[in-house]
Amino acid sequence: IGENNNGTNGTNPNGNGGPNHQAEGTSLVLPPCNAFLRRCLYETIEDEYPGLILEKAGTDQMERNQIRVIRLSPMEKKRREVRLRQENWDNLLHDIGFTVLFQAISDACNGKSFSKEQTSRFLDGLSPELSTSIVAENGNGEQKTGRKIPLVIHNGLHDLMFLLTHCHNASLPESFEDTKKIIRGYFPVVCDTKVLATEYSDAIIKTGKTYLEELFNTTCGVNGDTLSLKVPPVVNQDGKSQGQAHEAAWDAYMTGCVFNALCNRILESKNRPHHDLTLERLLHDSSHSLLREWVGMNMIYMH
Repeated sequence: IGENNNGTNGTNPNGNGGPNHQAEGTSLVLPPCNAFLRRCLYETIEDEYPGLILEKAGTDQMERNQIRVIRLSPMEKKRREVRLRQENWDNLLHDIGFTVLFQAISDACNGKSFSKEQTSRFLDGLSPELSTSIVAENGNGEQKTGRKIPLVIHNGLHDLMFLLTHCHNASLPESFEDTKKIIRGYFPVVCDTKVLATEYSDAIIKTGKTYLEELFNTTCGVNGDTLSLKVPPVVNQDGKSQGQAHEAAWDAYMTGCVFNALCNRILESKNRPHHDLTLERLLHDSSHSLLREWVGMNMIYMH
């Protein structure tokens, strides 16, 4: 093996037994053999030549029965370790898929902080944490975590339980209260605009249609409340239609707009004794009892 580095007898002079093996020493692909013989070769070569690296030659039928033997310099070995670590991490991210996004939303809802540096470290496999906890002292010297961001949904209990079965555990607790405890662990403050419309809004909203698109048209349409929200254009996946209900991006936009409009309507009716309570202060500075009383915080159930 030590002499076979000139491109003959199965040696790869470029060290590129695939696109990811470029500039990684010299390699030799051994002839195909059965599993028993491959095990013997692995144990014997690794024992007698500890400086060599052995791996599967590839993924097709022929290559799976072959062994690639690689000789690396110290610098090449270091580059290989970095590459393999990154590939393993990328494969893990691919396998867990949406769970990363689920965890990011949960972290934001629990008051954690995100930074470009921390995100890069996570994506590069250098840190298992996607975010960092915020702990500061208030005026009384007590520790206070970051502000918890509310999760706003529309008739979304079924969606939350679906997420739990895919990102938490495939089986939900038998008790509905236990399920809600898990939801609150991931999302401490949940506001459902369906509940907000049917139980906490004025008579005009309560007696009208409360499915999402109709609520949006009522509260945020031409005759609805004027919103001071700056949002990018929301275009559906086909790149043509815009403003189509039941498309994820547009539904999310409508849910946010409806929540903002309904809360402002509630504040206008409740706020006469003290006009300084804004939606911002209601969400972040008010007690949970007030949030529950005015906007139905954590009141989530099927409609």
